Amino acid sequence: MTTEARSLMILIAGPYRSGTGDNPEKPAANVRVMNETALTLTEIPSAAARSQS
Repeated sequence: MTTEARSLMILIAGPYRSGTGDNPEKPAANVRVMNETALTLTEIPSAAARSQS
């Protein structure tokens, strides 16, 4: 069985300024959560591939 590497683009979007009350730390925290979510999603295919080997 051969496997081919495939690219994957994940777009995470959200209302990062909503509910921040113009506090500059809150949008930064929201962006951090979106980035962490994207990282978690990119790790899922790798974990699935390892479990099949």
